[in-house]
Amino acid sequence: MTSMNRSAELARWELALDASLAGDVAVILVEGAVGCGKSTFVAAAAEDATARGAVVLRAAGTAREQTVPFGVLRQLAFSGPLDWLPDPGPLHSEQGDSVRFASALRQLSDSVTVVLCVDDAQYIDAPSLRCLLGIVRSAQTVSITLVFTTSVHGRGTDPHFATELMRHSNFSRIRLERLDRSAVRDMLDGGSTGDSDRMYEVSGGNPLLVRALLDDPGVEPEGPFAQAVLACLHSCGQATWELAEGLAVLDGQGTAALAGELLGVSTAAAQQAITALGAAGLIDGLRFRHPAVTAAVLDRMDTARRVDLHQRAAALCRRAGSPAHEIARHLLASGHAGAAWVLPVLRTAAGQFLSFGAVDQAVACLELAHGLCVDIAERAEIGVRLSQITAALSPAASDRHLAQVVVASRAGSLPDSVLRSLADGLIAQGRIDDAASCLERSAAADSGHWAADAPTVASTPARLAEQARTHAVAPWALPYGKEQDPALSSAEDLLRAVSVTSSTVEPALQAVRTLLYLGGPQRSLSWSRAFADRADDRGAPGWHAAFAGLTAQALLRQGDAAGARAEAAAVLDRFPHWYDSYQLSGIAGTLVHALTAMGRLEDAAVVLDCPVPEDLDDSMHGLAHRRARGLHALAVGHPHTAVEHFLEVGRIMTRWGLDRARALPWRTDAAEALLRLGDAEWARRLVTEQLGMPDAADPWVHGICLRVQAALCGVGARSALLRTAIDELSRSEDRYELALALAHYGRTLKELGDSARSTIVSRRAWTIAGECGAESLRRRILPGYSDDPAVPSRMFVAGLPKLSASEQRVATLAAHGDTNREIALKLYITVSTVEQHLTRIYRKLEIAGRQQLPSALRADVTALA
Repeated sequence: MTSMNRSAELARWELALDASLAGDVAVILVEGAVGCGKSTFVAAAAEDATARGAVVLRAAGTAREQTVPFGVLRQLAFSGPLDWLPDPGPLHSEQGDSVRFASALRQLSDSVTVVLCVDDAQYIDAPSLRCLLGIVRSAQTVSITLVFTTSVHGRGTDPHFATELMRHSNFSRIRLERLDRSAVRDMLDGGSTGDSDRMYEVSGGNPLLVRALLDDPGVEPEGPFAQAVLACLHSCGQATWELAEGLAVLDGQGTAALAGELLGVSTAAAQQAITALGAAGLIDGLRFRHPAVTAAVLDRMDTARRVDLHQRAAALCRRAGSPAHEIARHLLASGHAGAAWVLPVLRTAAGQFLSFGAVDQAVACLELAHGLCVDIAERAEIGVRLSQITAALSPAASDRHLAQVVVASRAGSLPDSVLRSLADGLIAQGRIDDAASCLERSAAADSGHWAADAPTVASTPARLAEQARTHAVAPWALPYGKEQDPALSSAEDLLRAVSVTSSTVEPALQAVRTLLYLGGPQRSLSWSRAFADRADDRGAPGWHAAFAGLTAQALLRQGDAAGARAEAAAVLDRFPHWYDSYQLSGIAGTLVHALTAMGRLEDAAVVLDCPVPEDLDDSMHGLAHRRARGLHALAVGHPHTAVEHFLEVGRIMTRWGLDRARALPWRTDAAEALLRLGDAEWARRLVTEQLGMPDAADPWVHGICLRVQAALCGVGARSALLRTAIDELSRSEDRYELALALAHYGRTLKELGDSARSTIVSRRAWTIAGECGAESLRRRILPGYSDDPAVPSRMFVAGLPKLSASEQRVATLAAHGDTNREIALKLYITVSTVEQHLTRIYRKLEIAGRQQLPSALRADVTALA
């Protein structure tokens, strides 16, 4: 209905009032759904009549007082001029006192026009209704205008009420409808079409609800809009309110017949209430127009009634053949227990919710099923599934669910199929010992399932790799040499083919790890970041954490300590209780490693003080954490502690058969700590051992080995080893290790008396360390430097051999990239003079050409301007 339509209805009222003031009689019935403005219309009409000299008597029927005799007549009497109308009750003779009230009303109308308004006439008590109908019949001879409002779909006490009104010769019916889109837009007073369309959809065009939305555009819980809807529902009476409760429970499911069966009423009664709510714009189909309203109705219900309705709804929906996820919604709301059909429905529903991307709902279904299940094997199977799914939300929750199944498995009560599923989950968590135990028991139960010989811990890597479902590529079973090329291609093919789901996330993680360890950090970074973004898009913070953790590892492997710190810290910030998780504790190890490289040792100590799972060392993630503890101990001057940590990493990796320097170079870590303790012989054995392993062909592993080995040699041999180490590390992407090797080489050159080259190399090491965020390394390279960028430049320049002033100017411009001719023009000398200066500069600095000019000279170019 438009605002123009409402103006037309008011005009009809004014015509009726004009006739009444002229001595005629009018009977007006104003109809409309709840909230559509009937009371507002009558209030405006009464105000208009009063302003024009009429006496207005007002009353309103209510469902609560419908059984109070003469309640409406009493309201009319008390609303008129003092003592003009008698109080109709308490009465001893209904007929006599009704006549007395009507007679007094007639006398009042002899001297003034009377407008009698009764709102919500469907709730008039029976004695008042009979009296008012009598007045209507006799109103042909009195100056009275009677105005009644009633709900379109309301059921009054007397079904002939409207018929009696229509018998009057001057009867008018005014129908108030909901607002249309243009009328809602007018109420917005200049709002956008999008805003008005949204308000129309949420309010259904109900004027009362539109006004509530103007005060509550965000539809807050328990806000004005929800309260307005509740008020409308209550004004419709108890039967309609109960129907609204049923609709809130069903939330759009089923039909009017289902709603009636749920509430124990006839389909016709349910349909009548549904029609009334629909006419008021309160519902769209069988669903309230906004979830806040549904929540408000459910919140008002008695808990026992709400639970009972949800339990009954679950049974009815199952009988009607509804999908499992619709039945499960009621089971979750009621905590349904007892029926044998509940468990399979919940498990099926979990799969359906997952297909919709509703991970929270899937978890809720399985948690309820887990709590209801009494069969040990089925309960364990549900627990494994819960661990897989909750990994998307919370790694710690995933670990807790799996821990319960591990306890059951150690009791020896799980069948082979559950053991294999449990092994999958343990492999995903990197828990090698527990996974191996499950695989051994599974193989013993079904020797044909595992293509392996005698099940021993030492033989588990290949079997774990097979079970990892990553196209035979797992980070703990990395191929060597040329064999790695198919593995890399296979990993990238897998990543191109899969999306992020509960069944593909672990293979994708394994593939990214393979790229990191085999193909290098740069090759893995784009994939880890892309999959982290996809996990965020899926609303899966747990999966995001796993891929972001790999991003942090890749950045650390590139030597970007600052970037790795930021990435790892961001992950842990999302999970306040990260220390309950194996995976997140591993990421904490990455954070400690990065902070230690940056020289932020106190910050690293704070992270190390946080608790971690007691059996963290039983997980691959624990190795990274223990290595980080060792690196921190070494940095703070506790080499004994550092050696213990590094050797423990080695013992665990060797026991598992997963001793790969590409993943964790524990031997060179331990060798560095042993050098601090003065045990050069043990350090030499460890480095030699690592150089003899296949992974030593990797530039990163080889470069680190040579850098540590150089510290065991005399100064001459050390120089050659460090040059080779620098060449290897330049190909490895690890800028931090490169800076470390350059720093050692710079000191070695200084010992050899080659101060010019020492300065050049040290400057390069200092610059690269800054790019990595490794401030502690910068301070070791250049003790006492400040944050002023000019200070290090001056200190490095000061370390160069003495150049004359003219040579200094030529060298500075040449280092800046100017050609000989450009230098000559700027310094007003000949090109030949420039060439002579450069020859002397190269000789003094002992370099081959301008490409080797110290970069520190570039800082002085502004002084020549």
